[in-house]
Amino acid sequence: MAWYSMESSAEGTAVPPESVNLLTAIQRGSLFPKEPFNCKIHSLFAHAVNLEIPGFPLLYTLVNQEFLMHPLAALISNSGYTSFESLKLQTGQSGYFDGMSLTLGPTCRISFSKVRTDRACDERVPDLNLSHGEFQDQLDLAGKVLEYAQTQKDTELRWNSAKRQPYYRLSGSKQNWAPFSEAVNNLMLALHKEKISEALTATLQLVGMGQGLTPSGDDFLCGFILALCMGQMDTLILDTWLWGLANELGVGELPAKTTKELTSRVSKTFLYLATRKRFSKLLLQMGRSYSKDPASWMSFLSLLETYGHSSGLDSATGFLYGMATVDKRRN
Repeated sequence: MAWYSMESSAEGTAVPPESVNLLTAIQRGSLFPKEPFNCKIHSLFAHAVNLEIPGFPLLYTLVNQEFLMHPLAALISNSGYTSFESLKLQTGQSGYFDGMSLTLGPTCRISFSKVRTDRACDERVPDLNLSHGEFQDQLDLAGKVLEYAQTQKDTELRWNSAKRQPYYRLSGSKQNWAPFSEAVNNLMLALHKEKISEALTATLQLVGMGQGLTPSGDDFLCGFILALCMGQMDTLILDTWLWGLANELGVGELPAKTTKELTSRVSKTFLYLATRKRFSKLLLQMGRSYSKDPASWMSFLSLLETYGHSSGLDSATGFLYGMATVDKRRN
């Protein structure tokens, strides 16, 4: 993780103390840097600020809700302000982290002096503690609950619980979109037959598919990868596929085959983490709720519905398809 500047060329700006919002960082993900860096505000939302760093292809994120945390994020106390948008921050403003505090624009300073840093083991993928019968029952029930939630919210990406299959309908259409169905079927088949190259081809048809900062295809893949990690899929197959995906995204060990951006920078960040078998707290909580009992899954899904327009439910769709893939390999 050495893709950021270690030195600052920015000169300090004198700002009256009373005009500066002084905030406190509570928690730092295991991959959020400790060393100094320069940055700019990439995008700004009520509960998140994305930071871009020169020469670094991903984004670091400041969040003020714990369930939004992930390894490249820092949790900021929400005391004293209503939202990040209320702090008079603007996209494109410069910032500098000196190792102890992060200054953003002329109006915001965040202290990291007492921050708690997560360890990699704190972000570990949960175990899948279900017997064969429990696994089958949970997959069926979780699918029915998800299917109902998606119908109520009228999402484009949906789960067919009877067939244990996802499908995608373009906005305003009642027909299933064939390219999506072909891609997910080919992905499952290729992984089942251990054909990594074909699995990558199918995966790339899903990357960037959909609208928004995190398109449906990307959210689907993050959930799908989490399920494969929990299901302890053959390590060599899984690691080789994820290694190839990271390279295709331009965040791996080898240069990308194309300079064309396959998806948004925000989404690329989450996909990169998934290729490292690292996930947001929200997705890890999804995995834990699935491994417990039907009531836990139903309770969690109500939270998932509030995450983005459909991002949370899209991730759950990929997760269940990943579990269906795990079941296919076991049988």
